[in-house]
Amino acid sequence: MKHIGSTVAIIGAVVSLGFLAPAAASAAPNDPSATPAAPAQGAFGYTARDDNHYILSEPYDFVCYDVEGVGPVENNTDRVAQLYYTNDCRGPWQELGAYSRTDYAQFRSVRFIYEH
Repeated sequence: MKHIGSTVAIIGAVVSLGFLAPAAASAAPNDPSATPAAPAQGAFGYTARDDNHYILSEPYDFVCYDVEGVGPVENNTDRVAQLYYTNDCRGPWQELGAYSRTDYAQFRSVRFIYEH
């Protein structure tokens, strides 16, 4: 009997922890690092140094994509694109709004941000 009672207590503790986890994850909804990445709707097209056109389809929020672009850029997503001059989305950047394009941009990484 004691063995069954301790097993029930352990299962109850595990179930309780499972219910607490979502509340802890949503404690800071305005903190981008606490928000799970979600895919953007649409595609981001850019021209690389090799003069080929590449597309990122439905890129995720707050994920850094190390891609090198030089030339025309089309942000056909519902997210703002931050175009960084360095790898790893660090340092200075320029912003390309949702559903917008530019005839020329030079960047080495890009991150997508949902702005509400």
